[in-house]
Amino acid sequence: MSVDLGKALAYVYRIDDSFERVRVQIVFSGDVRTEVDMLYQSVALHASRKLDVINSDFLPVTNELFRYIEKRNRFTDISANYQTLDEFLTGQDFQLSRIVALLTTPAKPISEVNLFDIGHWEFEFELLDEAKKFVFYHFDLQISSDELFDNVLFEINSNEDITNWFLERDVDEFNALSVGGAGSNFATRRIRYISKEAEFLERTKKYYIRVRQKDNEGKVYDYRTFSEDIIFT
Repeated sequence: MSVDLGKALAYVYRIDDSFERVRVQIVFSGDVRTEVDMLYQSVALHASRKLDVINSDFLPVTNELFRYIEKRNRFTDISANYQTLDEFLTGQDFQLSRIVALLTTPAKPISEVNLFDIGHWEFEFELLDEAKKFVFYHFDLQISSDELFDNVLFEINSNEDITNWFLERDVDEFNALSVGGAGSNFATRRIRYISKEAEFLERTKKYYIRVRQKDNEGKVYDYRTFSEDIIFT
């Protein structure tokens, strides 16, 4: 739920950025008529979606979400002893988006270790048994700024570097991907990739991902393209 909230904030922040760009273009248009007709309206539109306005809109639902977590712990785990949200995150080894954490109560700050790095992203996809026999799979992942993949930002290959690649060996239990890759006996389980620092992207940047599998017999399969996503950390 916190991931969805972070993405919602990121998309709304993008709108604010767009309104600001419109206002700047009008100011520097050099067209007096354009400035006279549109400047006041563009300034008013931008002011209506400034970050403090956006944050105030999201603050009630965010506070309710955090209060729910604290209340739930209080009544389901007596030993939790009125855990704060930060203590809950530490205990669950869970991290929050920084733009969501900005909406938390200042009296109950979130520790740095419980926050995603700015620009962090990660991606999960289902392992398919495309060979229809026992093989080991490695993966090529491309991340692009456009849905046609004309501008590929990163190409990440697990057979060249297995760092930050993970295999779901049991339900919701991920282990580091082995050098040999993922066996086809794990088909329908998830593969996860977590970005390295050099691969972090700008906050609110939209991006697109496609992935293909290749097996240890040398066959390379078709790309699977996934829906648009956004940096919300």
